[in-house]
Amino acid sequence: MITRAAKPAAIPSGTSPPRAHPPDDEDPLVDEARDALGSYCFTACKASCCRSGQLPLRTPVEVAVVAGGRRAALLRSSRLVKNPDGTSTLSLEQPCPRLGADFRCAVYAARPAVCREYPLFVFGARIVVAPACPGAAAGLLDAHLARLREKGYTII
Repeated sequence: MITRAAKPAAIPSGTSPPRAHPPDDEDPLVDEARDALGSYCFTACKASCCRSGQLPLRTPVEVAVVAGGRRAALLRSSRLVKNPDGTSTLSLEQPCPRLGADFRCAVYAARPAVCREYPLFVFGARIVVAPACPGAAAGLLDAHLARLREKGYTII
């Protein structure tokens, strides 16, 4: 469950913020692999995952965290769409409303599940690596993915 956090503490420049705890059923090595991206996301990549594509939001709390006071305006502009299954999708044809000018997330501690899981999505013994992640494409996860394969995961 995602909880609304108080204003997140400032993260020193050039460092990565601490990650949220992985789900109880997730292998800690998966989260360690995500952490391997370190400051690459906001220094080299410039948070490309937060600037293009679609952001699936699973709960009304996630919508509130991302949209803040702009929910109605995002719905009117069709950037935020309610899906028939009760989830919502935010179009990132413009950057996420919570992405700062320094390419850091303003709601990092309370960010949506998909943001916490990116770029590795675990489905049982299968791990899907987001093909749009420049860090993964640059090989920054390769050593971790090899260790996950050794543990029996199938990497897609």
